[in-house]
Amino acid sequence: MSPAPRLRAATLGDGPVLLDWRNDPLTRAASLDPRPIGRGAHLSWFAAALADPARQILIAELAGDPAGMVRFDLEKARGGPCTVWVSIMLAPRARGFGHGGPILAAAMPACRFRGKPLRARIRRGNAASLSLFRAAGFEAGPDDGTDILTLTKEPTMTETSKYDAIIDEIEAVRSRNNKNWMDILRLAFRHSPQDAAAILREIYKEDKAISDLAAKLTE
Repeated sequence: MSPAPRLRAATLGDGPVLLDWRNDPLTRAASLDPRPIGRGAHLSWFAAALADPARQILIAELAGDPAGMVRFDLEKARGGPCTVWVSIMLAPRARGFGHGGPILAAAMPACRFRGKPLRARIRRGNAASLSLFRAAGFEAGPDDGTDILTLTKEPTMTETSKYDAIIDEIEAVRSRNNKNWMDILRLAFRHSPQDAAAILREIYKEDKAISDLAAKLTE
């Protein structure tokens, strides 16, 4: 029986280890992009990924040693529901012992993007990953005949609520309305840049006053 994994958030110190895992020949063969990755490019990407609020990277440890990584990428669809893309990678030495299922099962409840569909892109020939995700409740969508299959796990009623749906809808509306405000701003500067700048200075001044008052609440 596979031991229960312990999850933790990834840190910058995990970058070199994850690069070694990613450039392992078997990992590359199963990857959507099988090309090897250079150290500099990987570490730059990894630092940005850790700082990205739309990404979550978890490290799974077994007996205190890193054995796998699960990544969640939030994709915000304009005017529609959000999607969370899931990917998993095992340490080469951890393959073949049945660790993938427990690691994925432990990671999904730890995903901070709750109540949204989970999706995974997997190569058609990657039987191990397809079996892993199907066992976790993911289902394949329509087969378009390409080499990449998309599997989806819809949120259960315990993972979502009417509040999540309303908040997602508000988020989508605010996104559209922000563009409307930017269009007004462009129009104002196009036709009367000096007057527009004066109004913007007043807005900035009042916003700063609000920020200063809000800062007092945290003192």
